[in-house]
Amino acid sequence: GLFSKEEYSNRIEISLGRMNRRGSEGQRLVHRAMAYIHEHYAENITRGAISSHLNINEQYLSRCFKNEIGIGPMVYLSRYRIQQARRLLESSDASITQVALAVGLSTQSYFSRIFQQLTGMTPSAYRRGERDKT
Repeated sequence: GLFSKEEYSNRIEISLGRMNRRGSEGQRLVHRAMAYIHEHYAENITRGAISSHLNINEQYLSRCFKNEIGIGPMVYLSRYRIQQARRLLESSDASITQVALAVGLSTQSYFSRIFQQLTGMTPSAYRRGERDKT
């Protein structure tokens, strides 16, 4: 999914250490930001748009994300977009360009570069099922 096994384990440890701080302002802001990202990921989202929606400044948004989940909001957005793209590649006949546009990435080349960085393979290879061979 969105996190590597190592990142996931680190996040669990940090979360368990914060059990007594349940419901902190940072957690609430990050959850609201994630909800906004999930709803608007196909649009041209900026860090400014997310922070404006939450009525906070961009630096505070980034700091909350880093503290709560260990990555910045734009990294989270990219990972979420690629997760959605993987679903589309598995379940539709849409072209790579159509998938890129559907997940909010403006060009196929940028989409392919981000996809390969996060999955280790090109969108075409992923669609062909090469993901099952690794």
